[in-house]
Amino acid sequence: MSVETELAALTTAVDALSVSAGAKASALNAAVSLAAGSAGAAAADRVQTGVDRAATGTALATAQALVGAAGTGTATGLAYAAATKSLAAAADVIAVGFYDRRLDNDGGAWGDRPGRSWYWELLGTATRGVTRRFPVVVFWVLRTSGFTIYDLHDLDASGMPRMWMDFPVASSPWWTVPAYSKAAYMSHGRLWICTSDGAGNGRLHEINFALDTITRRSVAALGFVPGGIATARFTTPTSTTAGGVASSDCLDVHARVIPGGPLDSAGLPIPTVAVATAAGASVIYPWGAVYDRCTDFSVARVLLDEAGSLLVYRSVGTTYGLLSPDGRGLV
Repeated sequence: MSVETELAALTTAVDALSVSAGAKASALNAAVSLAAGSAGAAAADRVQTGVDRAATGTALATAQALVGAAGTGTATGLAYAAATKSLAAAADVIAVGFYDRRLDNDGGAWGDRPGRSWYWELLGTATRGVTRRFPVVVFWVLRTSGFTIYDLHDLDASGMPRMWMDFPVASSPWWTVPAYSKAAYMSHGRLWICTSDGAGNGRLHEINFALDTITRRSVAALGFVPGGIATARFTTPTSTTAGGVASSDCLDVHARVIPGGPLDSAGLPIPTVAVATAAGASVIYPWGAVYDRCTDFSVARVLLDEAGSLLVYRSVGTTYGLLSPDGRGLV
């Protein structure tokens, strides 16, 4: 083979090698660029993760601080955090309050039992929150538009308590003249709501979460709403029996467990209930008897003391009176 031929073959081989090297260099450069981009994306992800972690930490600290406030001391001694203050300050609010089931005679154990209809309601709806058990510490709000139970141990990222259950006026046919609601009270798994329109159309309503029932009292009778709370709170009462109060126009309510009283089927003591009405005060005793007192005037406020005596406040003037624990006369 001539020198010229060998030189031409060598040149061709060198050119092919150069092309191959160029292709490999391009592939390597592309790989390096991809790796650099991935590293940049990873770095950005790390930065965002740090931001998210910081935000979560702030929200957690806020929630823990508010839960700590809600879980310390008695229900009546809880401080109004900014979150609950904003709920209580709404223009349509009639009354607000706290209820701590740990103060019930069973330590609040009834609220963790799954044998009630409300326990199995669909969660995450307009009328139910995201937890099943009854809240340990409740902040309740009575409005012209409904009644809402907030769980002070279930806070969102901003520290606001989440709704556990809502009773909107529009879908609560058991709730008589709800726009004229006057007062509410909670004790031992029971909620009472008073309504009065001044024309005899009000009622004393009781929602018993421990027994899973809804009842209401007028001047004439005690009405029962069929079914458990899950269905009864969207139903109208259909059956009645004796047990009416002094007037259908109910203005205030208070309840207290008197030592030695009977227990209900949930194992909780049955509270004695005092109701202020436009025609006097009624005391509903644990065994079912109802005594009417002060029937010659309207009673604006009632309070049961630890001995079971009743303090009444007249709508007009500043007259007070104490009724004996048996409800039969003035002390």
